[in-house]
Amino acid sequence: MSNAFDENAIRAIAHRAHDHGILTRRAIRDQAPLLDLARGIGRIVPSSKFARSFVTNNSARVADGALPEDIRLSPISEFIRVLGGRVRSPLTHTVGNALWKVTFDRAAKRIDFGDARTLISMPGSSFETFHRNRDRNLVLHEIDAHPSVRNERLVQFYGARRAKAETYPDWFVERIEAELEIADKVLVPGTVVADQMRSNHIPDTKIIQVPYGVDPGVFQPPTAVPTDARKRPRIVFTGQIGLRKGVGFLLDAVRGLPVDLVLVGPVFDKELVKSLPSNVSMTGALPAIQISDLYARSDAFVLPSIEDNFALAVVEAAAAGLPVITTFETGSHELLDSEHTILHAGDVSTLRAALSAQAPLTWERRLSIAERSRTRAACSWTEYGDAVLRAIGAL
Repeated sequence: MSNAFDENAIRAIAHRAHDHGILTRRAIRDQAPLLDLARGIGRIVPSSKFARSFVTNNSARVADGALPEDIRLSPISEFIRVLGGRVRSPLTHTVGNALWKVTFDRAAKRIDFGDARTLISMPGSSFETFHRNRDRNLVLHEIDAHPSVRNERLVQFYGARRAKAETYPDWFVERIEAELEIADKVLVPGTVVADQMRSNHIPDTKIIQVPYGVDPGVFQPPTAVPTDARKRPRIVFTGQIGLRKGVGFLLDAVRGLPVDLVLVGPVFDKELVKSLPSNVSMTGALPAIQISDLYARSDAFVLPSIEDNFALAVVEAAAAGLPVITTFETGSHELLDSEHTILHAGDVSTLRAALSAQAPLTWERRLSIAERSRTRAACSWTEYGDAVLRAIGAL
């Protein structure tokens, strides 16, 4: 595996491959130097919220995800990823979302993956590694929308000038399209992105569709009725705070409503949060256990994305027993039942009506939503990893 970024699905595949004794090597970015730097900054500048939150949110996850087959490489790509996303400039998006993946790919291509028959890699960070390993079964773990669709939808909703904040540069679109071309298989989590691939000339025979899992030990209803009674519904958003997740439409829709909205996640577009409505608060990024605790004290979940490959947060919130408001453009909507509200992206009036319709969540409804979520969709990450390994012929 070439594991440029440590999201849950690729981690689950790696850990199950390790458990089955079929993981030869895992190339993974080296986060240790940046974590050490952040710790040092935290000691020198104790008031640094960025340093403190970066160490808190990453240290435990890095330790928990480590495998004996890991080859840690390209610490420079981690510096580019984090610092490129923090320094505001016209190149912020290109540096923080594209160049670091290319840098990682150039390091990963030198790794000897041993006698592995299959190599799984990730979009934007696979072009050179795939070319170096063309004799293997190449699987692109497509965690994003097709890059052309991403750009088209951003321009459609925001116009070319505003969309520049999050559109991929042409050279990066071409790079991912080349990875899709060379890959023997393209792994996707749902029908939305599978259809995008087909409409962009990816043969159906190359597409493997396996829906993501959920950590059942984390995302579940609380064991007792929450005691913090609320007169107003608390609604939670979890994700990158940016254009693609529809945050601008959400803020327009929630303004002045008798509800409280909590935004959880890193700020990707600071323009969006310059003037928040009085009923909106932000927490920054939170680890999964804190998000689960927040869900236990909330009444609904909202994610009005204009384009979203899957949006794991949707099924996590449903597994925790929250009614979900999301869009048809969010891939995981297909796993929701009639307890949830699915809208067309960018429609502020219907989003406002859906938010207005929320009420403090009863204990009985919370348990019912969670149970129905388990029966409809949410496999565990162990089951997901095994399903992928079977689908690519590794088991």
